[in-house]
Amino acid sequence: EALREAFGIATLVRSSFRAHDLGFDFLAMPTSTVAVCATEPAAFPLYLDNLERLREEHIIDVLKLGMRPARRALPACVKGTSNEAEALREALASDPYNMRLILDLGNRYAKEGHIERCANVLVRGWKRANELEDPSVRFRFLMKLCEVSYLLGRFRQAQAVLQDITEPEGVAEMKAYSILACHVHGANKDVQQTLRAFQRAIEGMDYQMAVRIFALTVVDLRDVGMYEVARSAVEKLASENEQDSSICMLDAFGSKEEMREDTNKEAQKYFVIAIVVAIASFIIYLLYVLEQWSLAKLKK
Repeated sequence: EALREAFGIATLVRSSFRAHDLGFDFLAMPTSTVAVCATEPAAFPLYLDNLERLREEHIIDVLKLGMRPARRALPACVKGTSNEAEALREALASDPYNMRLILDLGNRYAKEGHIERCANVLVRGWKRANELEDPSVRFRFLMKLCEVSYLLGRFRQAQAVLQDITEPEGVAEMKAYSILACHVHGANKDVQQTLRAFQRAIEGMDYQMAVRIFALTVVDLRDVGMYEVARSAVEKLASENEQDSSICMLDAFGSKEEMREDTNKEAQKYFVIAIVVAIASFIIYLLYVLEQWSLAKLKK
């Protein structure tokens, strides 16, 4: 649940018509009775909307949130397709170019944890984002598409979407944009853009928040060789009374990661050597058998 909230996995914004107040439950109703009645697409929740609450989390827990998608457990998805999602899917099938339906269905899939379905729907509206008149809705739509593309390991697509996002003016929006940019550029090995995004993410932050943003992005910064530069930038924000073990923990994490990578590389090297030796031995044995067969034939 913490992962779902921290990474902005969408929570659907219902229309102002509160059917449950009248005794109706959308999720319990048959698909045919679920109306798609909103006139405007619901804005996606902001990525890392609860950034400030990370201040209360232990640095290791924050670090886990920043792991690359392949090493991080994604939110559990709802089994099957809900009535609301099915109604929106059918409506979109009837009107495939309707941007409101594209956003609403993507929003519903994101809420239910169907990340791949969400990405596949939202990508249909990617190049039509300018049709969304509300800058906030447009920004959050592209941010969500960038986020789910990243979560699925589609790093090049995520970077391409990121380039289409107009930089926001709001502080919260800018922090969210910068942290996501750091993840995406880091995954694409873009050194300068990764460091630039990190610097913008910690700009104006106190030490306690900066070190947590550092923990969120430490994997990306290490991958592009900017760990020490980023570490120095964070340390400069700490007063004498704020020196703690947080950065030391991140250093230790990095050392363990490097040892694990070295061990994996060593194991891979020995595995390759073993395969080569086995193949060579088989070839030598085969040649020996052929030679013995030839000699036996000549004797006859």
